[in-house]
Parts: sequence; C-alpha cells; structure tokens
Amino acid sequence: MEGIPSVELFSKPQYQKLRERWCAGMFGKGYSRYVRTCEVGINETTNDLHADFFLKEQSSLWPFQIVEVQDSGRKRGDEYKGFADGSIKTIQYSPEKGHVEGPEWLKNGIVKKVNKNYAGSENLNLLVYANFTARQLDYSRLESALEGFKNNFSSIWIITGTHLCSVHSGQELGEVKGWGEVRNFSDYYA
Repeated sequence: MEGIPSVELFSKPQYQKLRERWCAGMFGKGYSRYVRTCEVGINETTNDLHADFFLKEQSSLWPFQIVEVQDSGRKRGDEYKGFADGSIKTIQYSPEKGHVEGPEWLKNGIVKKVNKNYAGSENLNLLVYANFTARQLDYSRLESALEGFKNNFSSIWIITGTHLCSVHSGQELGEVKGWGEVRNFSDYYA
C-alpha cells in the first residue's frame, strides 16, 4: 500500500480488496498471537458474497464481514484530494475525541451493517476497523455500547492500527478480552 498515493488508495474502488487484505491481515496476526494459529484469505469469488474474508484455523472456516468506522463527520476522500491539490494543508486533530466518542461511533457503524439486513448475518462474524485515534479506548465502555448486537453477528471484533479485541465471541472461535497489541506503533515508522 506504501507505493499508492493516499488520494487514490482511499478513493478508488479498485483498491477496496487491498484495504480489506490489510484489515484481514491485521486481524489474522492478532488472532494468531492471542487465540490460535490461523490463516486468513480475502473472498475474491462470487460464492458467499456476504463474506469479505475467511479465517481458517484447524478444520474450521469462519466467514467475516468488515466495516470501517471513522471519526464522525470525517470525509477522508475529500481530505486526501485537498492535500493532493494543495487546497488544504492541515486537518484538525483531537486525540481525545476518539477515546470519548469512539464507542458511539463504533455502535453507529455496526447499526449501518445491521440495517443492510444480510441473510444469515447471525452466522457472520464482524470485524470493525476503528480508523480513528483510539488511544486508551476503554474496553468496558466498548462492551457496554455494543452489547445489543450479540444476536446480529456470530462474533464482533475490533481492530485499530495497532490493537485487537473481541467484544463478543463464542468459545469455539475464541476471544480476546481487553486490548491485545498486534503491532507496535513504532512498526509504522521503522
């Protein structure tokens, strides 16, 4: 992804599967670290259109849907276009906003997925990419905010750029209660 200008990566549909690969890869790395060794693969077939990727561990195959949640009101495509054409130089940065409002943003993102009324969604697992400054996002507040979705998806997992957790998951798939570090922040700036 490094070689693709951000204005293209985040606005052109041809890069959708690449962004999904990143999410699935981060999830697979964290799952392997905290639950069990696994493989992940993007669904590039016309079968099981509701699954964005699959997690395989031992003899089980788990279908996952991905949803990205950003800072409420953020228009990332417009930001990158503005940076590219020079019409904007900076954007407002409020590091505590995600910590305070993040659980509600995540809840709203999941509501949008639920409203799509996927057939058999209770058999799908949901991976939510919290693409906002989520430093010190309180796990217990997350569990509370997302508790009402237990009947909508088989499991719900959250990833950030560096961490992973599950807010509900069955014993068969496993779980990560609390935040587990997948990548250190310094990995991004080696």
